[in-house]
Amino acid sequence: MDSEYKFDLAFRELVKNDNREVPEAVRNRVNEILSALPMRQPVLKKVCYFSAAVVLVFCCVLGLGLISPVVAQALKQIPVISYVFEKAGDSGLQAAAMEGLATPINQTVSDNGIKITITEGVFDESIMKISGYMMTGG
Repeated sequence: MDSEYKFDLAFRELVKNDNREVPEAVRNRVNEILSALPMRQPVLKKVCYFSAAVVLVFCCVLGLGLISPVVAQALKQIPVISYVFEKAGDSGLQAAAMEGLATPINQTVSDNGIKITITEGVFDESIMKISGYMMTGG
């Protein structure tokens, strides 16, 4: 056991006196390589950009659907987007349609190859609102 103790002391002395500095040439080369590597963007930043892009595209599609009746008809076939269109519509027209106050019209008019079909409307003695229509052709 005495020899193990002497070995342990000698080893500790050797480790204590060991020069652990990295040579300057190696340190410079490692720094050059690290500085040449491309900087990575944080994952959170990429997720934020992706989320913003998805929201922007979704808003553009909904905006296009509110402007164009043909696009609106196509978008109403998608379950989630049809729910958004129901909520974004005129609440007065929705209430009138739910209570049965909307009058079914189902008339189609054509002019220069453009057809407009009006499905229902509401008239409240001051204004007439068309709650369902579709435009085709043209």
